[in-house]
Amino acid sequence: MESEPAPLDIRIETYERAIVVVVGGQIDLYNDRKLGEALERLYDAGHNHLVLDMSGVPFVDSAGFGLLISSQKRFRARGGQIICAQVPKNVQSVVKLSRLQDFIRIYPSRGDALQALEDLESARESPGGSA
Repeated sequence: MESEPAPLDIRIETYERAIVVVVGGQIDLYNDRKLGEALERLYDAGHNHLVLDMSGVPFVDSAGFGLLISSQKRFRARGGQIICAQVPKNVQSVVKLSRLQDFIRIYPSRGDALQALEDLESARESPGGSA
């Protein structure tokens, strides 16, 4: 008899220019719906920039990567961005091997990710910046 997968833990933190989604647990076929619903609620609420703190994510399967990519495309379509921070090395390896770096941007820390979003927003707001 298979054991029930551990539930995904999702915590939302609000910062000045971004929302941080702290994820704990595997992002897989069993849990991706919960994360997808959380991302959709944030999108529907008008948030454009998200940081996924993945320090508590030991594993992401193809369904999880599919969710991240489709969510990224949706946020980018309206000028937003989802970026990841504190991604475990094994998950980073899959991103690199799968050549998903264009869709899944990874930063070593939450602070680096928030700074990257701030820089992106500043570039858009400055004269001559791309909007």
